[in-house]
Amino acid sequence: MHTAKELSGTIVEMVTMPDLYIHVQSIIDDPEKGLVDIADAIQHDIAISARLLKLANSSMFNFSAPVDTVMRAVNMLGPEEIHDLVLTTCVTRAFGGKTGNSIKIIDFWKNSARCASLCNTLAARCKATNSERLFVQGLLHAIGHMVMYQIVPEDCQLALYRSQQSGLPLYLIEREIIGCDYADLGGELLQSWHIPETLYLPVRHHIEPENASAYPVETSIVHIASQLSRASDFDVKTDEAMLSIDDFAWHTTGLTLKDCVEARDEAEQTVAEILATIQPTEMAA
Repeated sequence: MHTAKELSGTIVEMVTMPDLYIHVQSIIDDPEKGLVDIADAIQHDIAISARLLKLANSSMFNFSAPVDTVMRAVNMLGPEEIHDLVLTTCVTRAFGGKTGNSIKIIDFWKNSARCASLCNTLAARCKATNSERLFVQGLLHAIGHMVMYQIVPEDCQLALYRSQQSGLPLYLIEREIIGCDYADLGGELLQSWHIPETLYLPVRHHIEPENASAYPVETSIVHIASQLSRASDFDVKTDEAMLSIDDFAWHTTGLTLKDCVEARDEAEQTVAEILATIQPTEMAA
């Protein structure tokens, strides 16, 4: 049996957050630094710069004119959004080529992209602020599974098998077999990387949103989006998928079946674009 802290500590030794993210975060936290300093730091990493511009020009933002330079992206998006996009590119690059017998890397990121898109569309329907940050929360909601697949792949396969056979939620079986669930592990990993709590707390609590003492709306949106995204993987109808959604999430967001059906259809149209945008080159192999 393992704790989330133990597994997180193991993966941190194997997968380190790129220095660029740490540098950008330190610049943003420094009151004497500005947008020019952020842009200058990012421009030194050609791969991250290219993917950042690709994200800035995606349908996620829908700017009226192309964003053709890092400086323009920083000016138009602002420090918080730039932080989140750099985080996105760094995490997907850090885990990009890592896989195991219990997961197909492209399937993992496809599910993550779908959840991110659903977070974005659901946020608009319940008038939640900061839909771009919700996009990142959705994209990283299952990052704990990526950790498990690296460290305890046999336990992951056993948990998935028992969940499918029993009909019980996977996270409950993970707690029984592994000692912790993927959401708690994902939150622990992001916290260990000093990611802002506005990002890691919704990831940590999204499977049981009623436990979220902070950011309940964001956590509930990620919860609903993750359930709908998982249902899409197994070709489950939206109304059936809604049966697994926590009542707390419905009450907190005010979302309806109609909202979820529309969001699911709308989000599906952008999954391929998001996947192509975040996809490290290693995934294409």
